[in-house]
Amino acid sequence: MVRQNIAIDNERARNRSVALSLFQRSDVNENRPRCRRAVSVRWLQTDQALSSVIQEHLDAETSLTRNHMVCGSIRCVGVAHGVNDRAPMAHPQTLPEGPRFLSNPSSAVQTLNAMPSPSAHANERPHQWDRRYSGAGATGVSWYQPEPAMSLALIDRLRVPKGAPVLDVGGGASLLVDRLVARGYTDLAVLDVSSTALEIARRRLGDTAPVRWLHEDLLSWQSERRYALWHDRAVFHFLTDAAERAKYLTIMRQTLGDSGALIIATFASDGPERCSGLPVARYDAVDLERLLDGFTVVESSREEHVTPGGTVQPFTWIAATRDGAQASS
Repeated sequence: MVRQNIAIDNERARNRSVALSLFQRSDVNENRPRCRRAVSVRWLQTDQALSSVIQEHLDAETSLTRNHMVCGSIRCVGVAHGVNDRAPMAHPQTLPEGPRFLSNPSSAVQTLNAMPSPSAHANERPHQWDRRYSGAGATGVSWYQPEPAMSLALIDRLRVPKGAPVLDVGGGASLLVDRLVARGYTDLAVLDVSSTALEIARRRLGDTAPVRWLHEDLLSWQSERRYALWHDRAVFHFLTDAAERAKYLTIMRQTLGDSGALIIATFASDGPERCSGLPVARYDAVDLERLLDGFTVVESSREEHVTPGGTVQPFTWIAATRDGAQASS
């Protein structure tokens, strides 16, 4: 087959067909660090999944430039280029140098479809996550899980009463609230900064479900009531600033009052260093326990979450009660 140099500009690099081939066929997809393929990626034919999977792979390889990503990896883009089922390799010299993906969490992060850094103004936060849900869909974001098994197991472990008020922090479009409704829980609340995510869940459950939908930025939120359970899967690890972590813990304690229990899940100490283009903090169970003065840890666990794109992400889970509160032994 005759090979020739081809120029692919930045706009064409964003073409969905090109992106699909890039991550299905490229060496970057097969040899990226710290990630293991767990499932087939054939399902990626759906448009909704593409932006999430692109972001997953960019998060996994922080040393690549946009040029390396496009020029060094494209193998087969078929229909996108209209050349049978294979296209000639792109030459690195044919593209202008793009932004470099930086591994330093304090630096500005620039990726395809990347969101601003955590230091962005609070008013921008809703738009960041709305874009993620709009682009990837509820089942395409990297944190999607078809069954919240660990959450349900720890809720059972804590023996949370069916009539107790339960708050899912950053729950978004998660299916946890659906499962709790099905189990007979009658006082549920889901808090998220993304109105898009909340609307997806609200439409799925309907207006008669016993759920309060709280469209709030957690760090500026003040609860009007006390909750018996604070559940957070994958919010706390986005707080890389010490002041934000302290504020989170203060709000959590105020929301639970003198009693109550919590479940927190973060990336494990060997988990991803970034998610959705943002730097994250990573924890083991001991790290989390040190932050929870006044709580007694009931159980801690490790889970290997498989993203819709097939990447394995280790999580640390911890369940705890306020000192003096009772859980099963």
